[in-house]
Amino acid sequence: MRHIIRAYGRKHPETVFCSTSAAVMHRLPVSYSDLGCLHVYTSVHGPSASSSHVVRRQVSEVHKERIDGVLVASLAYATVETMCDSSFENGLAVADGALRRLKIERELLEEVTEKLAVRRKGVEVAREVARYADGRAESGGESIARAVMIREGVLPSDLQREFRDPLDSQTTYRADFVFELASGKTVIGEFDGRAKYEDPAMLGERTALDALREERQRESRITLLGMPVLRFTWGDVRKRGRLAEMLRVAGVTPDTLGERDYRATALGPPRLFPPA
Repeated sequence: MRHIIRAYGRKHPETVFCSTSAAVMHRLPVSYSDLGCLHVYTSVHGPSASSSHVVRRQVSEVHKERIDGVLVASLAYATVETMCDSSFENGLAVADGALRRLKIERELLEEVTEKLAVRRKGVEVAREVARYADGRAESGGESIARAVMIREGVLPSDLQREFRDPLDSQTTYRADFVFELASGKTVIGEFDGRAKYEDPAMLGERTALDALREERQRESRITLLGMPVLRFTWGDVRKRGRLAEMLRVAGVTPDTLGERDYRATALGPPRLFPPA
């Protein structure tokens, strides 16, 4: 998609890309399902008709920057516009990515959304996305998985919580999702994306077998702390009702969860479990 945007930009150098097109150029985690057409600004006096390949949005004022030779909406505008134009799940992935990039808190994103999305179609979805956004998510897949959990009423109690290795006090492990139940039991959720085993940038000098071995050891050490680990894949996330059913079998339901959700820890200092 970036190649297509750059090619279009070379042919039409004054074009300013917006929404998901700008988000792609900012390298935010835009879902593949939101790609396929170009989103561009046009002035109030310019052409307004969209086509199957180009979606035009008339604006009177443009906040833009140049990336890889093409003009795009600023990161803030690209984020909020994508939140308005996408589903809750896909919008949350982009919002999380923006918070992660800018290292800002959710409350600031809520303020920016109110300012930039006012009277825009999709503003209600954008507001809901902003209320649940969290920069601790480490991938778009994790964000979309959390969005599905939110829709099912099983919000995690914490994200990316660190646990101390019970066999090596100098080593810590992070859990993607933590579910604290009213009974006092804790369940760990792990999104098993393929990138950790296939992406050279994530593997470094390790092989896929090395990554798998390390992941198995990590899971066994967390299990030793008395917390069951539920692993799920992209297929589980995308199949309607599948993730909720897996969590139910693990004992995680809207009725068994404790009162606190992950937003209570978003701005808190990192903690280690168990204590040193």
